Amino acid sequence: MQGFVVHLAMRIGVLEIDGVSQNQSAFLFRSSDIRMFALLLCFALISVSVMTHYEVLRLMNDRLGSTHAFSERAKVLAALVGSIASHLVQIGTFSLAYYVMRDKFGMGGFGGTFEDSLTSFLYFSSETYTTLGFGDIYPTGPLRMVCGIESLTGLLMVSWTASFTYLEMRRYW
Repeated sequence: MQGFVVHLAMRIGVLEIDGVSQNQSAFLFRSSDIRMFALLLCFALISVSVMTHYEVLRLMNDRLGSTHAFSERAKVLAALVGSIASHLVQIGTFSLAYYVMRDKFGMGGFGGTFEDSLTSFLYFSSETYTTLGFGDIYPTGPLRMVCGIESLTGLLMVSWTASFTYLEMRRYW
């Protein structure tokens, strides 16, 4: 594992050994190191997604119950807006992970009609998160593992939002 960290640090240009940096490195990532990094990244992304969604829903639940600034039905809409904001943050987090994996670590790419722009990363991530899957853009390499985890995470987070919305509707409708 220590070798992986050294290789990773050299790849991103943080570490230089005997004057050998990222561009001159004789070290290469082994495929098992790449898969391990992708797996660790998946766990990190799941953790960030769950904690983000949990905190947003908890905040909405606590604040909406104690505020009198909104009508009862408007509180349901506020809960939905907060939930959608949480989903957008998660989609942005996965987009950033795709960018870092592809551009900084060379861990796969995208086929199909992918254009190298922020909107393409966001589009692909939202398509994957919602499990819509048009198929016009597809991942290659270790990115495929992260895409599968994003689909599963998105499915669970959308289900959690549906459950939360149902409870808020029972409470305020």
